[in-house]
Amino acid sequence: MNGKTPCIEVIKLTDHEKQLYTLVFSVSQPYFGENRFEILKASQELTVSLITRNAIPQHRVDYFMKPEYKLGRTTKSWFEIFDDNNRGISKYSHPNFLKFLKYFIHGADLPEKIKSDCEDIVSNHMFYRDDSIIELKDYFRKYYAHSNNLNISENLEEKIFQLGLDLGLNLFNAKLLRNYCMKL
Repeated sequence: MNGKTPCIEVIKLTDHEKQLYTLVFSVSQPYFGENRFEILKASQELTVSLITRNAIPQHRVDYFMKPEYKLGRTTKSWFEIFDDNNRGISKYSHPNFLKFLKYFIHGADLPEKIKSDCEDIVSNHMFYRDDSIIELKDYFRKYYAHSNNLNISENLEEKIFQLGLDLGLNLFNAKLLRNYCMKL
């Protein structure tokens, strides 16, 4: 073992799943255009396939299914919110679900450099990953100080929370890291 975190890796897709993935994510805005229903149906099929073969890491499933992983004012999980808002429609074929599908497959949507740097920090604490929280906070404090030149998308704090989960931090420390970054 090289000390790297296996959960941060991209899910290996079957050949059929690769075809579905290409269809779903080859269009920049899949909810518009002629083939939107085909794309959203492929999203559902890909998600069901990943669930059926237990390919999604448990912490990523928990992020979607458990209310304690949904940060904010609501007491419902993302799954419950989709269920409430999409009566009679599969939540896995809803356009807003695509960001969750992408997270299931790739992990946090952050630059590889950030993922790699954080993975190195955590791997130095391989016996107790949560000891790395102080070093991770220092890393993100320095990162935020220089981030004005970087092209980072919205919801950075949420992606940092997802990264904390991918790195193997417990829920409390992943939230702590996110909350710390929100204050920067």
